[in-house]
Amino acid sequence: MRTMTVAALLAAMVACAPTSRASAQVEIQASATVEAMPAAGGRDDVQWEERRDRYFGGPVRPGAQVDGSISPFVWMGVGGFAGGYVLTLLYAGGQEIAAVPIVGPWLAIANVSGGQPLEGTGTALMVIGGLLQPAGIVFGVYGLLNPDLFLVYDAPVGQASPFETAAVRLLPGAPGADLGATVQLETF
Repeated sequence: MRTMTVAALLAAMVACAPTSRASAQVEIQASATVEAMPAAGGRDDVQWEERRDRYFGGPVRPGAQVDGSISPFVWMGVGGFAGGYVLTLLYAGGQEIAAVPIVGPWLAIANVSGGQPLEGTGTALMVIGGLLQPAGIVFGVYGLLNPDLFLVYDAPVGQASPFETAAVRLLPGAPGADLGATVQLETF
């Protein structure tokens, strides 16, 4: 409908113009006016949604913000350390030295405090507790140093992400060979 109105306006202006030079000026002005008009189904008609894509570093595009959260490694570390510590306290066999974090299970196994010696299952559970505690600390520190980062931006519903991400996979075996490795890079 807008095209018909502009065409009728152009035809009326051309018919009223006394010379061909004036009609050319009118056409240029009319076409400039048409280009300046917003197209039907403009930006206001589009539904927008908030998107969160993983952020691995690099420049942040205009309109996006970097948002961080606690890494799952932190919670794995807290759980591992607490689980190992509780395990060593439950199966300490009366040895108070087992309550010392990280080294306590190993000192209890060596029977440093001179208490009742651990046997069989108690020793195995002390080894598990002694491995879980330092592993929990390592995972927790790693998680604190490497938080989960996301790019938060608004995008039209159903549109592909404007931020390109990549996945790298290390696959065993090279194509056509008995031994080796293949690196596969996928962008999506």
